[in-house]
Amino acid sequence: MASFGEIEGAGADFFTVCTQETVTKIVKDAVGKYDSPDSDTPLLDGFKHLRIAYPVHRAGDHLLVPVDQLTDDEIDARCAQYQEAADGYLAHIEELQTFKSSRAMAS
Repeated sequence: MASFGEIEGAGADFFTVCTQETVTKIVKDAVGKYDSPDSDTPLLDGFKHLRIAYPVHRAGDHLLVPVDQLTDDEIDARCAQYQEAADGYLAHIEELQTFKSSRAMAS
């Protein structure tokens, strides 16, 4: 935003706040797409699931980092996140199957 200069005149504060909020939302939405394993973000050539970039936190900043520039710790953290999600889905599957079985036995 700084490269476009200052907004001047009546309502400058209002338009500055609105612009900051709009730009922040657009960036968060764009980066957030890379955070979802089922999004339509670009994949790395030769892979079915591996994104070309992932959002990470580095030194207090939220960044979108190309996959080939992720540290091993960042890759491990992403793997742990997906493993936790997968474990949750598996637990949900088991509960649904248990419910279905108990419902069938009650009939």
